[in-house]
Amino acid sequence: MLWPERKQERLYWWGWSAHGQCGAKADRVAVARAPAELTAPGPLRDAAASAFDSVVVDHGGGVWQCGKGVATKDKPVAPVKIPLSVKALRVAAGRGFAAAALVDGRVACWGANERQQCGVAEPKVALVAQPAFPAVDGVVEVACGAAFVVVVRADGSVYTWGAICDRATAPAAVSGVTAVACAAGDHHALLLDRAGRASSWGVAATGRLGRG
Repeated sequence: MLWPERKQERLYWWGWSAHGQCGAKADRVAVARAPAELTAPGPLRDAAASAFDSVVVDHGGGVWQCGKGVATKDKPVAPVKIPLSVKALRVAAGRGFAAAALVDGRVACWGANERQQCGVAEPKVALVAQPAFPAVDGVVEVACGAAFVVVVRADGSVYTWGAICDRATAPAAVSGVTAVACAAGDHHALLLDRAGRASSWGVAATGRLGRG
């Protein structure tokens, strides 16, 4: 788990860190029960965490990542900078992959791609080592599930790709909805519209869609 301290712009972590996802030292603490400060490359503006990795955005728009989701076979415990030529606004983390909403409206994705969650269908690759840019623009919000991405564009339209319900190998519009924000669990997604209403879709087990 990650917890940003807004005033000081520092980041704290606790929980499972067997893959270095909490930026632990070389001894790789398996479980941390009390918050500890993440070793970060200066002040931060956004952060995201998944089961195996952590991703942060620094104040200059650079993206850094530690843990299993970095697009290599290593599991670095110190944050590694992702090679992006455009500044990032927000980041999201899935199971072994990550995504960043960039200032130019594009989305960058890297890491695991077995279900095309990075938006790369051809050539068929299981790991996207360098950031890929799925064919969608105007993005202002991004969220990642276990193997899918959902984004909200500036006009309120919603797109998704990867494995949620039906698999989409490229960005596909979600019909009948508009949104200002999005969130995702492993196998379901949530949207918030301008009226403050939430909608959900995906796997409904354990009541996670909130539909009674």
